[in-house]
Amino acid sequence: MITRLGLHLEDGTLRVTVDGRPLVQDVAGVERRIIDHPDRSLAGDYADLGLHEVPDRDVTAYLATDGAEREVLGCTCGSAGCWPLLVRITVGPREVRWSDVRHGFRDWDYGGFGYTFAADEYLAELDAVDRLLRADPNSTGTRGPW
Repeated sequence: MITRLGLHLEDGTLRVTVDGRPLVQDVAGVERRIIDHPDRSLAGDYADLGLHEVPDRDVTAYLATDGAEREVLGCTCGSAGCWPLLVRITVGPREVRWSDVRHGFRDWDYGGFGYTFAADEYLAELDAVDRLLRADPNSTGTRGPW
């Protein structure tokens, strides 16, 4: 199933939505099902990705590098790599896939959880954010869904 990526810049963070829902909400739902009881309170305990975690603030290079493993949600403390949710990005001519979802420090099995996006829409969304950041390099921006 093809899903739609949304990226929203706000206060120095990049909020990821999928089909209009915050990514953290989808992840929390999956984690509540897969996490053993003592750790269940950790389900969905993520923050939006800080722009400081995206090298050179180049969102396209960060989220459209074929074969790359990237952090798409981070820790609520704001430290890069502290509590990461990672995905493998596969870029094809018609589709972009996020697969091999994993937590950076927990051995949680996300099974087949992931997303497939239409490549043209996905890349256009990344480009829109990059254009905003290039227009105002100091922007922490507010950009809602298109």
